[in-house]
Amino acid sequence: MRQRNKIISAVVSLILLSTVLMATAETWWVPGTRTKVAITNEVGGGRQLTVHCSRFDDDNNGDDLGVHVVNPHDSYRFKFPRKWRPAWVYCSMDWGVGGPRWFDIYDQERDEHLCRLTTF
Repeated sequence: MRQRNKIISAVVSLILLSTVLMATAETWWVPGTRTKVAITNEVGGGRQLTVHCSRFDDDNNGDDLGVHVVNPHDSYRFKFPRKWRPAWVYCSMDWGVGGPRWFDIYDQERDEHLCRLTTF
């Protein structure tokens, strides 16, 4: 009987530990999940917004996402897979006043636990 109780206790402990580890991993990284980014032009004055973004991961592998012209109140949207390695996205934005400005719009280490809208 004691042996059976030890086995049951060990199985229950493993199940609880697995559940905790899975819940922690799920909030940090879930295979197949994608990070979605939307940049909306609310500059005003009827001006177009020119956006040029690049995405990098921790291995310095980069993707140039190209130049996109966003009309007033429209959005430029893109998504990319979440990975174990940290990723970040930076964009230049130019709305015709004072030249382009650069923004770190996504930093996985900074933003991965946030589920909110970030406005630039």
